[in-house]
Amino acid sequence: MAKLNLILPTLFSGSGAGPGHKKDLINIYKVFLSLNYTVNLHYVDTLDRKLAKLQLKKIFNNRDSEYFLLGPLYLFRGYLGYIPKNTYIYVADSPLKTSISDFLKTGKNLHRVIYNYYIERRMRYFKLILASQEECAWYSSSGYDINKLNLLLPSPDFDSFDIRINQSQVFKKNQVFLYNPNGSGVKIAIKVLESLFQLRASSEDSVEVIVSGKYSNEIALAFNGKKFCKSKVDIKAVGFIDNIELIIRESMLVLLTDVGGSGLCNRSIQVRQLGVRLVCTIDSIRGTNLLYDNGVIASNSTYDIANEVNNICKLYKEHSGKLESSYSKSVELHCSSFKEQLDNLIVSIFGSNNV
Repeated sequence: MAKLNLILPTLFSGSGAGPGHKKDLINIYKVFLSLNYTVNLHYVDTLDRKLAKLQLKKIFNNRDSEYFLLGPLYLFRGYLGYIPKNTYIYVADSPLKTSISDFLKTGKNLHRVIYNYYIERRMRYFKLILASQEECAWYSSSGYDINKLNLLLPSPDFDSFDIRINQSQVFKKNQVFLYNPNGSGVKIAIKVLESLFQLRASSEDSVEVIVSGKYSNEIALAFNGKKFCKSKVDIKAVGFIDNIELIIRESMLVLLTDVGGSGLCNRSIQVRQLGVRLVCTIDSIRGTNLLYDNGVIASNSTYDIANEVNNICKLYKEHSGKLESSYSKSVELHCSSFKEQLDNLIVSIFGSNNV
């Protein structure tokens, strides 16, 4: 059986939460193991440039005949000159497209656009793994060899990959779970919560909003001391937590507010796999089949998002905490697409004779 060398940043080591795309790459690792491939897992300290160069040199030394998969790109951008051209790189999102979008919005950081332009010129030598049709279209229209582009949608949760949740009424806690907002998603989350406070001003009961992730304290502190923040909405910051699935299962709904990335899309798949309602930005489900899912409400309006959260809170009260939970047909379609794309990636890496 063929052997794969999977190269990840040391930031991905350990079993806890990690930076963007950790879950995607760890799930790829799991599925290769489940298919009885030999996988050598390597970690590189991308924060220490001198050490990272030595580690990469050791990994790639005298291994021309072996297979390599490395990622995510955003943590290895500065090391492409030390990586052989037969390597598969997990890109997910185009750094150039992202930096152009940011520059057009803010008028700042033109140097990032220039830097990422040269990064993407060098990327033409590698084989890329992309997280959406949109990214495939970007690279193919930019003149990349389409035979070097591999589509792999945001990965489902392999720990619960075959779970089927039968439609039923289940008791939920009186809580909304705001799941790891980052970047622009932090500002969006704050605006959504401000609208939610105003919408619930006349409500007779309160609701708890649990906020996880790096910026959970920042979001909670944004509401300290404000007069309209009394009793109706209680914000609880919990930081990074390991047993995220339990909080999702217990919540009446999950709120995703991020924009611009694909790593957060696996969170939307995870939420719907567990049969929990999802209220989110449209970017939160990019690359999935969830746009028309009955358990998903997606909008780019912060007021509309807050209003839908409030409507579900009312529904929760009307049903005395008992809400419907059902497995999503859209998730089944997504998982089916993911498996097909993964099979294509395996053939691309190892060839049809080693599958």
